[in-house]
Amino acid sequence: RRHYIRARLYTQGGQYCVSPTGDQDSANLLSFVAANAYIVIPEGEVQVKAGSQVNVQIIGHPLNSVDQS
Repeated sequence: RRHYIRARLYTQGGQYCVSPTGDQDSANLLSFVAANAYIVIPEGEVQVKAGSQVNVQIIGHPLNSVDQS
């Protein structure tokens, strides 16, 4: 099944980057607060290597604290 990983979307060197917000446990509220996007992991994918291109679903305002260059 498809998985959604809470993440932080930001720009670095003119490119969009995304990083997981840490522990994905449903009880971890800090992970929810820090997230401004979800990394979408397609069906059948087990893991995604660092540096890979991924699809994201933006949550909240897309330009809210995205720029970190």
